[in-house]
Amino acid sequence: MGGTYMTEQEFISFMGPLAQADMAKSGVLASVTTAQSILESGHGSTELARNANNFFGMKCSLSGNTWPGSTWDGVSKYRKQTGEEDANGNAYTITADFRKYASAADSVADHSAYLLGAMNGSKQRYAGLKGETDPAKAIGIIKAGGYATDTKYVSKVLSIINKYELTEYDQATKGGVSNLKINQNPNFGTHNTSPRSGEIEYIVIHYVGATGTAKNNIDYYNQRSTTNASADFYVGFEGEKWQYNPDPKARYCWAVGAENSPAMAAACTVWPETPTACPLKMCVRNKGNKNANSEDWYFEQATIDSAVELTKYLMKLYGVPASRVIRHFDVNGKLCPGVYGWNSASGSESAWNDFKKRIGSAAAATPATPVQPAATEKKYYRVRKTWADAASQKGAFTSLANAKACADQNKGYKVFDWNGKQVYPAAAFQPYQVRVEITDLRIRKGAGTNYDYWTEKNGQSKYTGKGTFTIVKEKNGAGATKWGLLKAYEKNADGWISLDYAKRV
Repeated sequence: MGGTYMTEQEFISFMGPLAQADMAKSGVLASVTTAQSILESGHGSTELARNANNFFGMKCSLSGNTWPGSTWDGVSKYRKQTGEEDANGNAYTITADFRKYASAADSVADHSAYLLGAMNGSKQRYAGLKGETDPAKAIGIIKAGGYATDTKYVSKVLSIINKYELTEYDQATKGGVSNLKINQNPNFGTHNTSPRSGEIEYIVIHYVGATGTAKNNIDYYNQRSTTNASADFYVGFEGEKWQYNPDPKARYCWAVGAENSPAMAAACTVWPETPTACPLKMCVRNKGNKNANSEDWYFEQATIDSAVELTKYLMKLYGVPASRVIRHFDVNGKLCPGVYGWNSASGSESAWNDFKKRIGSAAAATPATPVQPAATEKKYYRVRKTWADAASQKGAFTSLANAKACADQNKGYKVFDWNGKQVYPAAAFQPYQVRVEITDLRIRKGAGTNYDYWTEKNGQSKYTGKGTFTIVKEKNGAGATKWGLLKAYEKNADGWISLDYAKRV
């Protein structure tokens, strides 16, 4: 995690695919794994998750401390205090050593390995869990085996699954191309990507432009020093498939620039500020001459065959027709894929036409007629150190969200609107009013569902009720996109509501 907080949805988009990939190997339901990680790590916000990549509270000593397939190195640990409950629900605190993992993927894998391999004497502690398709039964098995002391553990995990509809991660590997093996990036950190606000409408075919393997490319883009490039999927020399971005529907990669032909990019609607592309890069061989226009560049047949298979899978997954499977070349005229037969600049489009036929298109798609930009001036958010320092500008965006993402990735940078006003990071917070239309919005003592809620004298939960309320502070926290401090509780900062259930007025 590298100490970086994620939003609630970002965490689900991060953890869900990891759990899904693990499910294909372990047989432990992805919905259950994801929900457990949400509950036990506060959407990745806990000290243990942030500092030890431990999302399940896995202690160093568990059920004899050994089981097949453990991904823990047996040495790395993190010491902290932790809360426990006895059989009667009474809380107490202990100090314990927890496992420290190299990556989130290792945490998921070790968690599943433990559930499948832990013993209770001569019997399997969680017998029957592998292959169980009912989340309620799976959680019941886990609780009955002694995994958690919380007497309400089963209902809590089920509630999370239902709230976030996590069973979609159980279903995504069923039907269609169920046997398609896609290797997952174990160290995704959201760098080289930005939040996606729209739908995936295009699949864009690239080549990597160098002779490295698919895994080499994944490792390269995992480096935070890498700037302004990545792709969702990579296909290797032997047809191996790798996924860099665990959830392309939630975040988009930086692979389809349009600097050379904005009009064509507008026609294809593959534009950095309104990203609709899912980029797929093919690994490429070279016979000797590595000039960009050399005919020595070529694809292995296994790479092409696998790219066809993966493209058809993605078309079905995202609802993209063959007519919207295009090349980087179609967007901005760049020699990509830079292999003979794959674009007109190489002297032939025969290979590209064949690729299109194999995915279900009669012929290569002709790029749409370029759409001329509107006559009216566009308004851009600019990312700079200061407004006056135009030379420091990192980019100009029509989307504020994308401008913020760029600023976050460049220390010391801010976002300015078209009038030169700084809009991010925000200036001093200004109180505002919200309207609550539900009767049962709880007031909590801190910003998150991990904090207690206020109760009336009769022990019943204290609610805001319907009405208009003043928010004097905002915070991120578990269980909501954003939490707001009520003015009536400003003195002690101990009255917070989920802003997901309040409308700003």
